[in-house]
Amino acid sequence: AIVHLGQQASSLNRNFHVCNPHSISWNDLWAVIASLGYKVDGVDFQQWAEVISQRAKSKQDKELYLILRHLLRSPIYLFSPKPSFATYQTEFEMARIARSCPAIDKPLLTTYLRYFEEHDCIPRTAFRNDTAA
Repeated sequence: AIVHLGQQASSLNRNFHVCNPHSISWNDLWAVIASLGYKVDGVDFQQWAEVISQRAKSKQDKELYLILRHLLRSPIYLFSPKPSFATYQTEFEMARIARSCPAIDKPLLTTYLRYFEEHDCIPRTAFRNDTAA
């Protein structure tokens, strides 16, 4: 839909901020991810920060951990209010062409996670490895 909007002559010099109007709580997100076979452990922030700091010192994939450690040194980046985007133009045009953003639910998250698995961005779950054989 966003590609369609961008190709319209009427879209010239207009901004289309794409922000899904649907939301999902962190707890619900982790529950869906866990239901798809990923191991998700709940830990408090301090425990998580300590694990990240320790892994940053020892892992081969140091870049990711170093970035996370930087965020931990300045937690304002993690917890400060995020900017809001004016989405009225996008919402208006999406309604005009009868398109909408999908709900953030298990089917959508499954689609994303399968894509990331297939492109080796994340490991396949044991459940997926068993069913793929």
